[in-house]
Amino acid sequence: MTKEWRARPFVPQRLVVAREFRGMGKRELARMHFPVAGYESGKTVPDRSEIVRLSMVLGFPPGWFTKPWDPKLDGFEGTFHLCESHVWCDEDDGCGERAVAQCDYPLAGGGTCDKNICAGHGKRVGANRDYCDSHLAKHRQAEPERSDAHTPSEKSLG
Repeated sequence: MTKEWRARPFVPQRLVVAREFRGMGKRELARMHFPVAGYESGKTVPDRSEIVRLSMVLGFPPGWFTKPWDPKLDGFEGTFHLCESHVWCDEDDGCGERAVAQCDYPLAGGGTCDKNICAGHGKRVGANRDYCDSHLAKHRQAEPERSDAHTPSEKSLG
C-alpha cells in the first residue's frame, strides 16, 4: 500500500494545533531538537523522518501533519477543536483521518485484527463487521466469486 501522507506537503497549522493540544510550548518542543519556529512559520520544512518523530512526540499520526488544511473543517482564524476521544486511522502509516471503526477480521490465534480504520480505509462487510483494506482483500480472495467487485453486503464506512 502506498504511503499517501508522504506525498503530501507538510502543513504548519497542524503542528501548531498538535503542540497546543498537548499543552506544549514552542520552547519545550525546541528542547527536543525541533526547529519549531521554522516549522510553524513554514520557513523550514521537516523531512519525513522528522514528521514521524513529531508524530511520536505529539501523539498524532504522521498523515495528520500533511493532511490539507480546510478552514471550514479545521477551525476559524487559527482555532481548532479536538477532544481526547479522537482515534486515528492506523492504515497507510497513519493516514491522518479520524477512525470510525476497528477491523473485525478474525485472526488465526483467536480475537480480531482491531486495527483502527477510517471511512476511506475500510468497508462494512456484514452486520457490525468491518474490515481494513488488507483484510478485505483476504476476504475477497477467500470468496473468489466476489473478488471482482464489492459484494452486495459491502458498504462504505463513511
